[in-house]
Amino acid sequence: MKIATRLLAAGATAVVAACTSGGVSVVENYQTGFYSPGEYGSDASKGEMPVAVTGGAFGLAPNQLADVTVRNMQGADWGPHARFTALPGPNTTRMYHYVMMWNGPRDVTAAQLCANPRQPQPGDPTASAAGRLVLSAALCRFDKATNGVTATVSNVAGPGDVKFRQAVVGAVQELTRPNQRDIFQRDQDRPGFNILR
Repeated sequence: MKIATRLLAAGATAVVAACTSGGVSVVENYQTGFYSPGEYGSDASKGEMPVAVTGGAFGLAPNQLADVTVRNMQGADWGPHARFTALPGPNTTRMYHYVMMWNGPRDVTAAQLCANPRQPQPGDPTASAAGRLVLSAALCRFDKATNGVTATVSNVAGPGDVKFRQAVVGAVQELTRPNQRDIFQRDQDRPGFNILR
């Protein structure tokens, strides 16, 4: 029993350590099982994937913050990689999209972000001035959240700081992690029933 308890404690510590590195911490705080890596890859192959960026950081104008966020997202998702854009158009993907909120209200959930992705969220200007950022990120399937993560960064100097990139990359990688429960696997025990198909 003591050995099992020690192994369990060591495993939990390893998971926490894997999520925290050099002042950047990424924690998944919401998962619905609405994600399918195969479906995501198929959607990504159809065009650019929209990203709604909201909140605020470093006093950047909204379009500048969106630009630097989307630029840091490129190549960060698990393959096949999507091409991200902050400007949705006629050739953007239709199923999956992201919402990235910087220093926004703490009580906004991934579900709320996906339900209203373009709703402006006020950013806390004192947070980034103090070198601390909080990124609340959601991967959405239509208007439903597949999952959500929170990345926190301390002692970050600006959007060119490597920690800013690590927060964005860490969030996107966690959102598209291939070993999460797949939407098409969850209903296999109930043949013919999947409300999302």
